This record gives sequence, C-alpha cells and structure tokens, in this order.
Amino acid sequence: MITRQHAALFAMQLASRLSYDNEGFKKQFIDRIPFVLLPDAIRGYVGPRQMSHFERTPNTTGVSWMEFPSAKTLKELSKETAGERIRHNLAWGYMKCVIGEDTSLNEFDRHNYGHRHYHDLRIHMLQDICLDRVLREEMVDVTHRFDDRFVVHHNRSITLDGSQLREQIALFEEMGFIYLCGKVHESTGLVLDGDWFDQYVLEGLKKAYPEDLAANTYKYIKFSPELDQRIKSLDFEISSQEREKVIIAEDLIATLDMLYSEASWYTYQEL
Repeated sequence: MITRQHAALFAMQLASRLSYDNEGFKKQFIDRIPFVLLPDAIRGYVGPRQMSHFERTPNTTGVSWMEFPSAKTLKELSKETAGERIRHNLAWGYMKCVIGEDTSLNEFDRHNYGHRHYHDLRIHMLQDICLDRVLREEMVDVTHRFDDRFVVHHNRSITLDGSQLREQIALFEEMGFIYLCGKVHESTGLVLDGDWFDQYVLEGLKKAYPEDLAANTYKYIKFSPELDQRIKSLDFEISSQEREKVIIAEDLIATLDMLYSEASWYTYQEL
C-alpha cells in the first residue's frame, strides 16, 4: 500500500475506537503513526524492503527480517549509523521483480513482539498482506513474474510487463486513496486533505524520526495540488472513465471494498 493508504486506514479505525475524543485521537495518532509507517520509512536508512517487510525468498527456504528500533534509538539514528544499530538480515535468493514476495507475519512477530509499538508496526504488515492477497488472487496472475509477465485474471487476453503493472498498481492505489478518503469522511467526518496530513502525519514524523528521515518520508506522502483540491472539495466519487483506466480490476469499487473491509478489520483488532 502507499503510505497515504496506511495513514488513512489507521486514522479511520482509531477515530472509530476513540469515538468523539478528539484530543485523545490527536495524541494517539501523532504518537503512533510514525511506527505504522516505519516499515516503509526505514528503507531510507537501510535499503531493501525485503528486510522491513519480512519477505520470504521465492523458494520459501529463507526469510529476511529486521528488529525495528525503539523510539529512543530511532530518534538518534542517522543513515550512517542505522546499519549498525538496527539488527537485520537479508536472506539470499531474491530475483528482480516489480512486486515483492510473501510477508512472513510469524517472522515479524518473532523479532518484534517485545517492541513498545509492536501493534502499530503489525498494522502495516497486515495491511500490506491484504493488498498482496487481493493483487495476486483478484487482479493478476504472478506465476511468471520473474519473466516480467503478468496476466490479468478477469481477462486473460491482457498481459502486462512489470513497468505496465507498476503503473496500474499506482493508479489502483491513487484511486483507492480517493475512495478511502470518502469512506473516512463518511464514518468519522475527517477530511484527509493536505492540511490534515501536515497537521497530523508530518507532525508525528517530525516528533519521532530524525529530521532528514522525516523530510524524506513525507516527500513521498505530500499531495499534488490537484489531489489536495479534490479531497478538499469532497469529490470522492470515482468516475466511470477513471474506473476503466484500472484494467487490472474487473470491478474497481467492489475490489476496493473487499480490500478495505479486510484491512480495516485487521487494523481495528490491533488497536
């Protein structure tokens, strides 16, 4: 999932759990969102996503792993010291591919159960697992992924290469974020526009991360002016023309509903 989706799902479920406690929501969100996003953010310091996402090797004989830093250690990290201060292991046997391998939740648990923000980190893992399952089971056949060939499930006459699939996933996630913002607004009243992300997400990152890591992480979250205006105007409906562009989903809205209902349920269980 893109970082904005992780943040939106967490915000929706946390707001639901805390009901009308606005101050409690703000405090918990700002304290916890840096760790919900950390598996993606920490790549700015340590590199390969296989480690921070506990990916099995293609032959399933190995799993990469990482012991996420404590809040105190995280704040004191630099790009130069992260490799030494964060325990991690990159398994051997990965092949170049546009999509990642399966995440081992057991391996994540084994290395991070004692972390103060274990549940927040686990939210990220679970949300990504939900997207990976929907991608593989509902959208594209990944059997020939190392040949850079992906067949669309609902229309097997459509074959994409890795570059085309990357574009399709990015479009699916962007349309999905807009749709999710509508769900969040409907259930909580929150408007997740650029100002909201500046106030809550950026503030949280600045509080928990080293300055350069916070800035570099937020660089990939920041809205385009067009997206910001769309969210501000509460234009959450995905047009028929936008739906047709996402060729990997037979029914975009039904697929998003499937993904977000599952990811929301797992998120709420970790709160």
